Amino acid sequence: MQLGLWKRGVAYAVALWIIAFLVIALVSVLGMSGRSLPAGIVLLLVAVSVTWAFGARLHFVSITQGLGVGVLWASVNLLLDSLVVVLGFNGGNPEFFTLWVIWGRYLLLLVIPLVLASRRHAPSS
Repeated sequence: MQLGLWKRGVAYAVALWIIAFLVIALVSVLGMSGRSLPAGIVLLLVAVSVTWAFGARLHFVSITQGLGVGVLWASVNLLLDSLVVVLGFNGGNPEFFTLWVIWGRYLLLLVIPLVLASRRHAPSS
């Protein structure tokens, strides 16, 4: 991966994590956190739109770049979730990682850059 793409990829990964963290905080403040399905859907809808927008800004030149960025994004978000959410807020309790919405978000972080890269490089009809 080119250095510029790598730097933007890391910056976007951190921004994606911050946005997800803020959405979860907002959902909690609005009292939706007790209802896991609506809160999860809100988080995933925001995650899809923001991840798609960030991925589109990277203008991948290959599917390999899309895969690299997806792995980078998922890894950074997993690391930040482990350090900030699990160790910082949950006192080391890994129960956070049993939530389906968290694994769904990681999957989106992996798949969306791949989809964008493959759409950009699909043969024209």
